[in-house]
Amino acid sequence: MAACSGPLKQVSRDDESNPGTGFVAARELVQREEVAALIGGLDTPVSMTIVPFTPDDQDALGPQDGFVAPRG
Repeated sequence: MAACSGPLKQVSRDDESNPGTGFVAARELVQREEVAALIGGLDTPVSMTIVPFTPDDQDALGPQDGFVAPRG
């Protein structure tokens, strides 16, 4: 992924507090929108579906931290 050369832009999706919806939303944000970070998933079941989108060499904060998953 290339370094950010412009202003940050917020891209959001509603996970509806549903793990399946959260998984689809996270996959879309990572694959289609190529986001630099995932922030959200405040419900533990939703957060657990987002964790696989965090690269192996990056740390993820859990639901109690507001869940921030750095990308790239």
